[in-house]
Amino acid sequence: MKKISLFLLMTLFATLSFSADSITRKVSVTGTVEKEIMPDTANISFRIITKNKSLKVAGEESAKTLEKFKSDLKAKGVVLSKMETKSYFSQKTYDYDETIKPETKTTYRTTLGFEISIDTFENITKLIEWAQVNKIKSIKRNYDEKNIYYLEIVKDGDTKESSYNNALAAFNKMENELSGLNINESNIYLQGYSSQKIDTPVNNQKQAEINNVYSDFTVEIKDLKYLNDLLDIAEKDNVDIQGTVAFDISNREEIESELYRDAYEQAKRKGQSILKSSELVLSDPLVVSESVSYQYQAINDVKEYDAIYNTGMMAPSSKMATADFDSRGLNKAKVDYKPQALKITKDISVLFEMVTK
Repeated sequence: MKKISLFLLMTLFATLSFSADSITRKVSVTGTVEKEIMPDTANISFRIITKNKSLKVAGEESAKTLEKFKSDLKAKGVVLSKMETKSYFSQKTYDYDETIKPETKTTYRTTLGFEISIDTFENITKLIEWAQVNKIKSIKRNYDEKNIYYLEIVKDGDTKESSYNNALAAFNKMENELSGLNINESNIYLQGYSSQKIDTPVNNQKQAEINNVYSDFTVEIKDLKYLNDLLDIAEKDNVDIQGTVAFDISNREEIESELYRDAYEQAKRKGQSILKSSELVLSDPLVVSESVSYQYQAINDVKEYDAIYNTGMMAPSSKMATADFDSRGLNKAKVDYKPQALKITKDISVLFEMVTK
């Protein structure tokens, strides 16, 4: 019995000792490092748009524009570290031929007025039916002499004379038709006429099919002293900037590695400072997490800059570093693009194991 009790007691001590040695003490510390670096590269997206009735000609003009752009850059000493085509496509649109001037057609309108004396109700009915068949717009009754009705005949012609003759011919035809309805010609009185000139627009415009060719590409320039030359040449050669001028740094990975080391050492020093008065020291890191952020000022293009300069408003932030502008006058045509320093922040969180000295 004593042997069994002694064995159980020794087993319990061994278990407790093992459990105490397996406890891992941990401490979490952070490090943050910031650095400002001037950009050394700029990335710009461009678009060439050409239009022509012929798709082939529009494509050829697009290629010529691109070649001229390259040639002008070379002549100015602007060296591009990269040029990459992003897309090339065409779209059809329809537009009026601007070479065809709008036309108007001139005609004349004669209004001939006459009165008819009606003495029976039966003849009034016949007159109304006749007016409907001949599209006479209205019949007006004379309120002073209630048996007299006023009507108008309206006829058009290419000339003033022809419109009058057309109206007179219609009047003579009317007399004959009303006579057949037992309305005597002697009861019809011509009152007068008026003529007017009418100018009617003629739709002589024809829609033409237009082929629009779009060529999108990006360039990278590392010598930023030529940036303004690049943008000036693009403007002169009808090469449009798309979006923003995006500044960057070429040795991004190297700088981030350097900031990682500095942030890690900062976190480690914090941990050592925490344990300075204890019997513990830092051991190997168990978990390391990191993040990096870039802060940029964003101004998208010349138009946006003009609005900001004239109103004093700040531009919105952007994920890309973009051009800052230096203007020496509201009416200055050329804008000076200058990059700003990029602020890089490296955050690191380290979970260290703690051991006894």
